[in-house]
Amino acid sequence: MELLIFGRKLCQMCQTVEQEMERIVRERQLDLTIRKVDLEDPDGLALAAFHDVFDPLPTTLLVENNTLARWQGEVPLEKDLLAKLGKADA
Repeated sequence: MELLIFGRKLCQMCQTVEQEMERIVRERQLDLTIRKVDLEDPDGLALAAFHDVFDPLPTTLLVENNTLARWQGEVPLEKDLLAKLGKADA
């Protein structure tokens, strides 16, 4: 399972989402890969188009074969992420 975080290098909220998702994955020891997708890069733009990501940024997707959850323009809450993963909020 993978978390895709679509953003730009100078986007402060994008950096906040990256840091918060890294913290949750580390502290909860989740089997989840975080992939930062730079929308200033042609490959990042192609992946964004594939997943219909345009605005608002950041956009975070939880993906496993298909998109399981989507957060746009916000920092995903830990309890929401855990719920999507089927984990109890402890």
